Amino acid sequence: MKHNLKPWQVISKKRIVDSKWLKVDEESCLNGNGVLVDHFYIESRPEFALIVAFDQDKNLLVVKQYRHGVQHVMTELPAGMIEIDEEPMHAAKRELLEETGYEAEAWTHLFDLAENGNDSNRHAHCFMASGLHRVAEQQLDDTEDLTYQWIPYDEVVRMLRTGEFEQAFVNAAIYRAIDRMDHEMEHQTDLTKQ
Repeated sequence: MKHNLKPWQVISKKRIVDSKWLKVDEESCLNGNGVLVDHFYIESRPEFALIVAFDQDKNLLVVKQYRHGVQHVMTELPAGMIEIDEEPMHAAKRELLEETGYEAEAWTHLFDLAENGNDSNRHAHCFMASGLHRVAEQQLDDTEDLTYQWIPYDEVVRMLRTGEFEQAFVNAAIYRAIDRMDHEMEHQTDLTKQ
């Protein structure tokens, strides 16, 4: 059965939260079927870059920090807000350096993910970094309090399977990076057989 899905038509919009980190609009809309949807809320937050950084031995560089929303320390990937008019790749490089003191020789764009397509317009721009070199100390903002560490590949896989990486973006980006590394390894194996 063919059905043409239609975008919603915004009838009215009112900004109810307006801060640097969060904007919330209350909208009244007509959905694709012409039904009025009143009091629909859309969140706008700055987009961010997220970095999956494996070293040559397949150890993963992670950060740990307290997250007040869930009220505990989480194991995450280096990540941070993309500044206005900043390219996502530039933000990824900047955040990796600021949070860990590392730079990377090679960068690959993995994908962009919508945070929650229903009520948010925020995206995560996910990158893989390799050829890592420590070049500086951490350069954290006043509001940041985090540590970084290396986790061996087998431990990363175990943590993925047991749900110890709690954030959806982190899981998706690590799985995609592992898939890409496996594909590259298969391609190199194929080349050596020729």
